[in-house]
Amino acid sequence: MRSTTLLRGARRTWDRPAVRWPSLGSSALRIVGSIVLAGVSLALLVASWLGGVRNAGAAVGVVVTRPIPAGATIERADLGLASITVPQAVRATLLAVDDAVGRTAAVTIAPGTLLERSMVLGPRPRTPVRSITIAVPSTSVASGVIEPGDRVDVLATTQSASSPATLTIATQLLVLDVQASSGDELVTVATDSLDQALAIAQALATAKVDLVNATGVPGDTVLSVYPPSIAGLATHG
Repeated sequence: MRSTTLLRGARRTWDRPAVRWPSLGSSALRIVGSIVLAGVSLALLVASWLGGVRNAGAAVGVVVTRPIPAGATIERADLGLASITVPQAVRATLLAVDDAVGRTAAVTIAPGTLLERSMVLGPRPRTPVRSITIAVPSTSVASGVIEPGDRVDVLATTQSASSPATLTIATQLLVLDVQASSGDELVTVATDSLDQALAIAQALATAKVDLVNATGVPGDTVLSVYPPSIAGLATHG
């Protein structure tokens, strides 16, 4: 630094040193650029995740309740329902119970797994079947008690005032579909024969029909008519 003494009344001046800024090489610039891009990518990822969380909603998902080996046919007893909260995009990949029952597992599925479409093979095959729809009051069939894939017994109670009786019309019928309509539950079942379908149709026209969820229980009934006195007369008459 250099100083100069001037005449009286003059200012003193100094030479200021030149400021030198460090220069960045091309490798350093590339590093800085990579850090900036990584930060932008992270910000976009967080924004996308927050958007998915905001779009999440409560839903009912199908959960596997016992191990299902790859290649096995999925049964109703393999599945349960659980309340879940997932983004809309995930919900679109989930299977409903009636879509899953009867289909083949594409992979081994562990208990507790949320069932997705990618875990099963193709659409459920539709086999020829004789079916009939039974309309019962919603008060008789609580929502969710009878579902597609269940097995039901069909009971008919005669309307005779003098000697009403309840008869077993059919047992262990496979439930194909359940729909709600004007206060009724429309339960479509597969029948074993035309005679069985005719018996159910006759009961619907002349008696009060009830359905009993008999999933997982033996199909044979010891007492097919109630009261027992009527059953005894039918046996010994």
